[in-house]
Amino acid sequence: MTRWKRSRFVLSVLIILAISVDLFSGNFNFEPGSSYGISSKAYVLRSGKPMLLLRNICSMIDANIVWDKKNKEILCTKGIIEIKLSIGSKNIYVNGKQKSMDSEVVISNGKTLVPLSFPWKDMNIGVSWNGNKKLLSINKGPIIFFGDSITEGFKLKKYFSLSGLINKGVSGNTTADALKRVNEIITKKPDKVFIMLGTNDIWGVIDTKVTIDNYNDIITKIRTACPYADIVIQSVLPMGLSAFKRNPLASSKSIDGLNLRLKDIAKDYDLKFVDIGILLKDKNGNMDAKYTSDGVHIKSNAYSIWSEKIKKMVH
Repeated sequence: MTRWKRSRFVLSVLIILAISVDLFSGNFNFEPGSSYGISSKAYVLRSGKPMLLLRNICSMIDANIVWDKKNKEILCTKGIIEIKLSIGSKNIYVNGKQKSMDSEVVISNGKTLVPLSFPWKDMNIGVSWNGNKKLLSINKGPIIFFGDSITEGFKLKKYFSLSGLINKGVSGNTTADALKRVNEIITKKPDKVFIMLGTNDIWGVIDTKVTIDNYNDIITKIRTACPYADIVIQSVLPMGLSAFKRNPLASSKSIDGLNLRLKDIAKDYDLKFVDIGILLKDKNGNMDAKYTSDGVHIKSNAYSIWSEKIKKMVH
């Protein structure tokens, strides 16, 4: 091969590589409530139109994907929303209801690509395309922490490098109080809800059945209004000996019993259950004194442990 031909060959390869990189690059804004970050490889330009890389974006919004190779079908789920799609088809099914996109689902270089008209809104995801700037923007709902004074004291910005986090903890709230203000959560159209409630029910010796009924109602209301939302139930935290001295009617036994019921609820609704309390107990099963100031409320070292436990779920 002559030097001239060799140079032309190298130049051609470089041009092809440059084109390939351009297809899979471009600016991409991901916004949970507000700007979150910039990434790449979120879309492919085909005939000047963006086709979104389904797996990449679903990973960013915490949606699950199940691939049926035999039937060339994909099931995408978030919350209780199920979206079923087929390779080569414009038809798509959202919880069994047929919808149509403006172009087919395709596979390119082993990647599943879907058009902008994919029903992102059913998962409470806003997707927009700026052709002039070649900018793909994705917007999703906030992440809400719902609870009592223990949640209220959780300084979210200190522990998580995310915008779009909302603290809806209110001091003194029982599960009944929280149920009365659940609309505060619903109107925010949350992407995720982390719930920690029950401490004041234990303190007030409220019947466990009442607490569980309230939990069921809270979950049902959120799921009905926001079927796309991921709900995480967090355990009721243990109490220390100083708390039991002030209120002999509260006990570690009642807290542990309630947490077992909450774990069952999570299983019944197919929700995540996170046991934060076990990380804060001493050898006797009570709140370790180093984590609490009064036997009920927790110190910053306990919040650090809590935030570390759920960090991957939040980000």
